[in-house]
Amino acid sequence: MLNLALLLVLAADADAGCAWKDSKQPPKLEETGSGAEVTFSADPSWFRCAKRAGGKLELIWSVGEGGELAPRPPAPQTSYSARETVRELCSTPGLKQVQAQLKGSGEMEKLDWSSSIVEVYCQKCQWAGDDNILALHTRNLTPPGTWTLEATYDPKWWACAKPGAELEMRVFTGATRDEVSKAREPTHVVKGLGGPRIKKTFPKAAVCKGNPKYVAFEMGGSGEFRVLPAKGRSIQESQCQ
Repeated sequence: MLNLALLLVLAADADAGCAWKDSKQPPKLEETGSGAEVTFSADPSWFRCAKRAGGKLELIWSVGEGGELAPRPPAPQTSYSARETVRELCSTPGLKQVQAQLKGSGEMEKLDWSSSIVEVYCQKCQWAGDDNILALHTRNLTPPGTWTLEATYDPKWWACAKPGAELEMRVFTGATRDEVSKAREPTHVVKGLGGPRIKKTFPKAAVCKGNPKYVAFEMGGSGEFRVLPAKGRSIQESQCQ
């Protein structure tokens, strides 16, 4: 009798369809520093109904370089919510491209989605030197009318990382600490940074335009310098006056 009742419920679901409910958060694919991660979710009640009705959902990763991406075998998804990371992406160093796709059948077709292509740089050089000097001098230890960046990097790491890569300092300015902390685009970029010992002095006039109260900076660049360990933004008063 129990099996008969279950079959009747399944049949009713299949005939009536499942009441669709939008997810609170759309699927997204993000670069994580050394990989890529996709997250997605669906309404639990709808997902269970769609699953009972025979719907199936798969996650398909496509990975490659230079615009040539190859799909990997589909991975079945049995939960209404998931966080998945592409595996073995960095088996070789260099710039990789990743795309994620959700492909459904039956009721699950409503979850069909394709991400944009995300770029991930897989490092080849073992980072060394977390205790390196890294400071921006805005008043002391810099000539009047200038700011000075001072940094040192492990010589062996630098020799490995430098070929084909360029290092830069990205400066963020604003009227409040929160504004500087949340800024996505730098207000000024300082390039031409040689190493492994850096002492770069540059005019402060362009950075101080508008007289911002606070300043912070990050190091980054191309090639191996794309994956410098994140140290967070150390926010300080700009002392532009």
